[in-house]
Amino acid sequence: MPGVWIAGAPTGDWTVANNYFDGGNNESRGIDAWVLPETSNLNISENVVTGWKLGIAYWGYASIEVKSNLIYGNQVGLQSDIVIDATLNYWGHESGPYHESYNPLGQGNSVSNNVVFDPWYIDEDCATPSDEAGGQGNVGTMGMGEAIGTPETSISMTAGDVAFDEGIITLPVEIVNNGAAFEGAVYGISLNLPGVAENVTALSASCNGEAFELTRSGGDTFTGCFGLPGGFTIDEGYAGTVIFTIDLSGLPLTGDLTAAIDAWIGLLSAPGNPVVQVEQLQLIIPASLEEEGMGGGTEEAA
Repeated sequence: MPGVWIAGAPTGDWTVANNYFDGGNNESRGIDAWVLPETSNLNISENVVTGWKLGIAYWGYASIEVKSNLIYGNQVGLQSDIVIDATLNYWGHESGPYHESYNPLGQGNSVSNNVVFDPWYIDEDCATPSDEAGGQGNVGTMGMGEAIGTPETSISMTAGDVAFDEGIITLPVEIVNNGAAFEGAVYGISLNLPGVAENVTALSASCNGEAFELTRSGGDTFTGCFGLPGGFTIDEGYAGTVIFTIDLSGLPLTGDLTAAIDAWIGLLSAPGNPVVQVEQLQLIIPASLEEEGMGGGTEEAA
């Protein structure tokens, strides 16, 4: 299990600060953030992240900033599929994080492409930036405008007609792969469901008839993924429709579902795999459909 998992928030500002995440050589991730749309902001600051397979792992679209953290003793320090600002962190050695192209002499935790890490702190007190210390070796410069290693889009996702019958949401999504086979694929789903009682912690879902679960990740948001742990393959030239269902039948409510349900579906890589392709699709389920399917009664709010 990750130290902390942030997934699928439709909107909002998220902060992970002043924590000590010691994985004890865990094969998971210290801070795991994925399927965050562009409407979210994530700040990760002043944490200690050590002893994980992946110290910080990010897959998504949100604005993210990683500052003043101690990231060391992990197999990989930070991996991201979009360009992120991770300057001014300490990576376990004064020479900075290792990157085969931009800092091959770095002896700290390694970072993936898309991680802007220069300058970094050379000390655990996060007092001295590398660009002020001098003599830090031959470091290449990568700016925030460079999308290093970002692949061309080859997989498209198109929404079909949403149905809501007897409490079951059906979300058909057409998938077309115009490029090479995509290995280690995972579907992530986020569902913003206002009005559901607080004691509802999970929803049953399926992908082409195979069951998985959406768990409450905070507030009215339920998130989950299909395909873990290792993911699946979308073959070269694949074209077909994937049917997602979410079971809302019999849910206890704290009030009427008057607002549209905001559903978000993402295609991403299984954690730990190099990101090859990420797509996202947002669906709005009209309020008029909600009234047709809810089977549960109304529960008074505590």
